[in-house]
Amino acid sequence: MGMTNATRSPGRIGVILCGFVTDRLSRRIGARKWTVAIICSLGSLVLLTAGFHLPVGPPQLLLIGAGTLLSNATAGPAAAMVANLTPAAVAATAMATLTLANSLLGLAPGPAVTGMLADRMGLLGALQVVPCVAVLSGAAFVIGKLRYENDLRCLGLLPAVTLTNPELSS
Repeated sequence: MGMTNATRSPGRIGVILCGFVTDRLSRRIGARKWTVAIICSLGSLVLLTAGFHLPVGPPQLLLIGAGTLLSNATAGPAAAMVANLTPAAVAATAMATLTLANSLLGLAPGPAVTGMLADRMGLLGALQVVPCVAVLSGAAFVIGKLRYENDLRCLGLLPAVTLTNPELSS
């Protein structure tokens, strides 16, 4: 039996909310998209890890729901970053590659890996370990943020940095 819309809605809401927040925060400074994605990745790690370590009850459900909200929230900023860093001639290919990578790296193997871990360590143990994948996504976003301005310069979207020697005043 598949999940109902109610059980999937925190992730969907997270995508929309994070997209809205990202658009607002990055209007003037495009690098903020990366920061929002990093915060969402690491926030989901913290919230889900804490939630799966709490005893059963409302606080646990609240943390798991908030972590789920953030776990999908990087989809919007990631798509915006790909669109921003891709020349128009290959934009459709870049978006298709993003979708394929998201499916192959996360959506497809995620349940299978979680199931294999659950077979070995129990469902709770697997759910306590799986959020650690957010460390990898957070690291990928950090690396992307470090390269962002240089990539924009390579595309001609930012002026080249010129180094000048300050004149010594005597």
